[in-house]
Amino acid sequence: MKPFQPWLFAALLAAPAPSQDPSLTIYPAAARPGDSVGYITAARANAAYAIFVDPVPRHEPFFGQILRIGSPQVVLLASVIAMTGTDSGSIRLPNQSSLVGASAFLQAFVLDNTSGNGVFRASNGESLSFHASRYSVIERFDDPRATGFQGEFENTKDGRLIGVAPKSRTVLTVDSTRGFAFGQPVAGELSPNGAHQQVVLRPVDLASLGDEEIVTAIRMRPFGTFGTGVIGRLAVDLSHSGIAPDFTVDAFSALPKYPASGLQVTYANNVKTGTTPKRVFDGPWAIDPKNLTKDGFLAYPTFTGAFRYNGTDSLLIDFRVAPVSRLPAGFGHTIRLAIQTSPRPNARIFRQGTSALPYDPFTSPLALAQDGDNSLFVLQVDLVDATSVVVSPWRSSGRQVPVYRKPVVAAGLPAGTSVSVELREALDSQGTGASAFTEDVTQLRGLPYFQERITLRGLPDGTRPWLEALVVPID
Repeated sequence: MKPFQPWLFAALLAAPAPSQDPSLTIYPAAARPGDSVGYITAARANAAYAIFVDPVPRHEPFFGQILRIGSPQVVLLASVIAMTGTDSGSIRLPNQSSLVGASAFLQAFVLDNTSGNGVFRASNGESLSFHASRYSVIERFDDPRATGFQGEFENTKDGRLIGVAPKSRTVLTVDSTRGFAFGQPVAGELSPNGAHQQVVLRPVDLASLGDEEIVTAIRMRPFGTFGTGVIGRLAVDLSHSGIAPDFTVDAFSALPKYPASGLQVTYANNVKTGTTPKRVFDGPWAIDPKNLTKDGFLAYPTFTGAFRYNGTDSLLIDFRVAPVSRLPAGFGHTIRLAIQTSPRPNARIFRQGTSALPYDPFTSPLALAQDGDNSLFVLQVDLVDATSVVVSPWRSSGRQVPVYRKPVVAAGLPAGTSVSVELREALDSQGTGASAFTEDVTQLRGLPYFQERITLRGLPDGTRPWLEALVVPID
């Protein structure tokens, strides 16, 4: 491979070329370091073309064409004049083990003064993935729907698998049909003397259908009227929790049947084991009644981080307020009580400072809450489903007892997006004896057929990743 030479590309662009949409084919689309792969270009006779390779893909319009490459790491791979309109060649790949698991992206540019931009036409994009196994199964996405893929994805035919556009919704966590009205404001985390409060929302409180969603905003409902103020420092952490308070009341005693099902008084114990809270905001919060929505809610500050709620656990909201705030008199939450006869089970836990003994949960955090109760905070939560799940048909490994290796993805991954692949295996193409999907291929037993489940995670603003090829190495 040769470094990109601007003068060479400029020289190529100086020559006239006939009009025809060019094409590029790389075969095979997966190989081991040190192997050779072939390429074929197709255009009209006497077409001058150049093939470039780039470790970073893109998909952007440029002078009426679609650029599939174009990062600063792009290098020139080949440049010739194809006398017959079709040209082919081979590429000897670097014998570097560090390439295993990586992918490269290629595109050809053909000179054509009859194109819309008067200079060039761009070919389709191609990818090349590196693995270290004896065999591989390569998934292409020229027409995913027609080749049997199922799930949520755009009906593209440009060589990419891309998820559907994000879907947003707003949920009211508790309405007038649940619990009992409480006739005064509840401060919660809104204490000028510092506070630390956790609130748990069960999947049912979020009207979750089990889909992964990004929490993009939370709004509180202030009780009554209030003036202006400022919280000097507010931190909001979001995490998953295995705790789901059960507010069932015993018909005989009128007391909660499951008083211990709520939050524990130790803050850390309410976070799901093996997970880490995500801080989505840390800074000041200016409180102003002018910012109330038409339906009477006040938004917490705009989140600076994205938390992906899995749709199956409870959502734990952790509020921390430093004792450096000036709050309007009487400012507090609207809540409803889940049960009137007992404060249990805990739907929240809290610790608050006093004017005589302020509490700073940032500089001097305590592990235990002062108290808890079954207050149901009236909140609005905005959620965006920016995740698409796609499942392949059953594929034959071509081996009687295959050893599956970690899949290699040739993917476009804008910042904040991701693509993950899980495999499961079966005895035949009908899925007989199918295992569970797993990202850990060492858990697979070596059955001859396999299936892929692809999860594409985008962003609320519509930014989405895409997949150009998926390679399953097999030994």
